[in-house]
Amino acid sequence: MAKRKARSKSTVPQEKMKPPEAIRPLGADPLQTLGLVACCKVVLSSDDLKRLAAQFQVSEQQILTDFSTAVAQFVAGLNPGDKLQKLALEHLVVHHVRTVSLARLAAVASEPERIKILNDACDGASGSFRRLLCLFR
Repeated sequence: MAKRKARSKSTVPQEKMKPPEAIRPLGADPLQTLGLVACCKVVLSSDDLKRLAAQFQVSEQQILTDFSTAVAQFVAGLNPGDKLQKLALEHLVVHHVRTVSLARLAAVASEPERIKILNDACDGASGSFRRLLCLFR
């Protein structure tokens, strides 16, 4: 019987295990990155940012930069055909995050009026997400 090589416990290839500060948007210009950071800041509440920053022991700006970088890399990985399709994919991801965050807020709300407002906002966000998703059928 041939001896088997000892496998490392990590299943992620080494080249993908970069610290967050080493990851940069693929081909994104600084203006696009600022736009994604601004969108992420609107979608994530300040409480969410503070909680995530404390959890990962980084600054809130680093959380925003890493999130926008991840969005840019995800979109680049889908190989959009043109700039308009790239923009639609970025909006699709941001609307998905917005829909999920609104649904989470509605789930923990206790006042009936607040629940109604949050669910209405969630319906609007999910409608925008659905319309954007229809572009890629």
